[in-house]
Amino acid sequence: GVSLLGVLLAAVIGVSLGALAAVRGGVVDWLVLRLVETFMCFPTLLLLLVTAAFFGSSVMSLVVAFALVMWSSFARIVRGELLAVREREFVRIARGLGVSQLRLLFGHMLPQVRGQIGVTAAFCVAAAVVAESTLSFLGIGPGVQGGSWGSILAQGKDNAHFGLWHLWFFPGVAIVATVVCCHALADRLRPLESR
Repeated sequence: GVSLLGVLLAAVIGVSLGALAAVRGGVVDWLVLRLVETFMCFPTLLLLLVTAAFFGSSVMSLVVAFALVMWSSFARIVRGELLAVREREFVRIARGLGVSQLRLLFGHMLPQVRGQIGVTAAFCVAAAVVAESTLSFLGIGPGVQGGSWGSILAQGKDNAHFGLWHLWFFPGVAIVATVVCCHALADRLRPLESR
């Protein structure tokens, strides 16, 4: 749940800024690209550790941290795809017919890139699941109270020498299976022409 909320917030921010950069161009495009480059420099786990240290290990702070880390992926993909889409003939025809820029963006251009947005979201959910599990395994995530696969995995690690292998095996399998399912979903969502 934390992963999905964080990726949803990241998608809203990233798609909005990427679309704004592609449609406006000029200074807006330059500013958004500089922001994307800045946020892509931060390692995900490091930013999550800093967020947990300053704001505590609440669910809300982790959702905001995921959004801060992952919005740049959405913005970069959406900007690049929309720059390609805006040069296609149907967009030029719609402009010639006097279609407003908002209607052109939401009605014609963004639907063309929903596959790429879905692929990015699936990969980001997989990364967020691993990051949240890692934080909870280390004892600084919101799932420390026992609601996370990472914290269950940590409890299993502490009891592994008693022969209680199932305490670490099943949470590990759940994490791996979720990541594999997210990657398989991303492969299914990928547009046919890029497969």
